[in-house]
Amino acid sequence: VIDSDAVYDFSVSQKDINDYVDKSYEKTNDEDYKKYLHVSERLVEDVSSEIKDIDEYTHALRDNDIRHIRNSHGEQTKEKYPVTAEDQKAIPDIVQNYDKVIVKERKGVPGIVYVKVVDDNLVYYLEAVTEEYHNEKLLVNKQIIKTGIDDIPDIVGIRDAIEKRQSLDDFLADLKEVHKAYAQSARQT
Repeated sequence: VIDSDAVYDFSVSQKDINDYVDKSYEKTNDEDYKKYLHVSERLVEDVSSEIKDIDEYTHALRDNDIRHIRNSHGEQTKEKYPVTAEDQKAIPDIVQNYDKVIVKERKGVPGIVYVKVVDDNLVYYLEAVTEEYHNEKLLVNKQIIKTGIDDIPDIVGIRDAIEKRQSLDDFLADLKEVHKAYAQSARQT
């Protein structure tokens, strides 16, 4: 459950995130991107061996990529698990509370894949590492894919990135354990 009263860095609230995603869908945003969170110590610890200056980056949402995600994996597509606006509004929660993180490179440029168990799905959220906006070091939304709890999405290089960090069987086994723990917690609640 996303805390609707949450306030992130740069005085950005969850309501601001929700409005930004909604306006992106409507093509009425005034900003190309919205910074919302500094990189966490956990992320620095998890990926600094692969992305040297990760602590200098800031998480941001990019207007065009919100629509790109909707158009490529959203409700209007033939995806088995379509990505909704609500899924995109949950991005701050995903980057703060991921279950796994993987660095994958494409054409020599690193990207960060966050994996989070949500209900009976796995959510794979990909951030691009970029300096294309005024030389600001940003981690921006690039893609979200939802799958079943036992599936790996068809993202170029994702299996290789997983195998580099952990065997595919171990990767999925860990996520199944997370899913069981979440389910147990929900039953107790």
